[in-house]
Amino acid sequence: MSSGIPSPIGNYVIKELIGTGSTSEVWLGYHQHLAERKVAIKVLMSHDRDSVARFGREANIAARLQHPNIVRVFDHGQYGGYYCTMLEYIEGGALTRLIEKQGKLPLADALALFRQIATALDHAHAMGVIHRDVSPGNILVEQKTARALLTDFGIAREPNALLTTVNVVMGTPGFWSPEHTRSATEVTHLSDIFSLGVVLYYMLSGEQPWEDTPIAPAFSFGQPLTLKERGVENLPSDAERIIQTMLAADPAKRFPTAQAAVDELERVFVRHHRTTQVMLGLPVNNAVAQATGDRLIAFEADGVEANAVETALGPDLVRAPIAEAHQRAEELRHPASVARLLDAWAARGRMRRPLLGRLANLHKVSSRNLYFYRLRVLYETRTEPQAIEEPDAQNTSFALEAERDRWQVALPATQDFAANNGGEEPLPGSTRVVICGECEGKGVIVCPECNG
Repeated sequence: MSSGIPSPIGNYVIKELIGTGSTSEVWLGYHQHLAERKVAIKVLMSHDRDSVARFGREANIAARLQHPNIVRVFDHGQYGGYYCTMLEYIEGGALTRLIEKQGKLPLADALALFRQIATALDHAHAMGVIHRDVSPGNILVEQKTARALLTDFGIAREPNALLTTVNVVMGTPGFWSPEHTRSATEVTHLSDIFSLGVVLYYMLSGEQPWEDTPIAPAFSFGQPLTLKERGVENLPSDAERIIQTMLAADPAKRFPTAQAAVDELERVFVRHHRTTQVMLGLPVNNAVAQATGDRLIAFEADGVEANAVETALGPDLVRAPIAEAHQRAEELRHPASVARLLDAWAARGRMRRPLLGRLANLHKVSSRNLYFYRLRVLYETRTEPQAIEEPDAQNTSFALEAERDRWQVALPATQDFAANNGGEEPLPGSTRVVICGECEGKGVIVCPECNG
């Protein structure tokens, strides 16, 4: 045992060292009175103020993220001068160790683990927490059940967090996003989705999507290698597109949630099953799929149809409106949803038959992706030219030029869609000099009409 660490710690007796980190050690502990209770005790070995603050914040964040795929926190406190956190003990190991031991994972296993971590991430994001270090080393896989659990919220960030430093790079090289390499303050929940995409790629290929490991800040994130280039075969091309979307350099082009990526993958494999007759729609006979309690493909066969534009453009599309369209299409493929829309439409007109939805006999509902656009129109109005008389006591000289139509006059380009009251602009070539009748243009009498 490391010298100085007390035992017992609270009600737990320390037994053996099971892991080490840069600032902490993890020990296996047994409850003194509850014979079956085992915990992982994380002991902070660094005692500087920032480390203590981060350690306490990590425990508080994990304690409020109650999710079956996030490691639970049982207790936290200071014992014998050491700050300790009692965590759920997972019989198994990190995903890193699993892949190092057996190489790349079978497709069914990788997708099952991916689905579980995706739900954990979305739960954390819904609670306002960004993990910032999603990597195989921070994903535990339970040996008997193949349950995947997200752990180590040591550098996670909450809204209004005060401990993040500008221009400090945090995370695991090779699994961080382009914004990770610039500054920890630029990292958002979309950065977690990028990292999750790298994890999925790593599970399927045993390698990262680049020839060289991204090192901050000089690394240029180019187009990731395809899984086919890594030797992964029998993968639908649309699955490649989805992973490339998760790995988009522009965060706006990634999926807005991890579940959106899961749903899209499952749609792809439903279509792949139809065309290839691969038995992906049946329960998978392996420990990972059994642990998830569901089929590899959970999406219904009559779901949203593929969209040719999405397939062609892939990662170049901004994902948020696409996810909204998928959700809307998913809602409208259910007969009850169509019936409600018909009823609502009927209720808006006095001459329409009421409760029209109840009368509709829907034999089959299939839907395409429904997109919503905000149309912003910039229009310009130019009124008929009006004569404006001005005094010309100075006898100004005017250049001779052809008179132009009002629509031929070039105006400054607008910068936005804000309303502009406009102004007046003289028509080139429209100036006329009228000689005053009182003195015939000699300029010796003030004109009574224009005071010129």
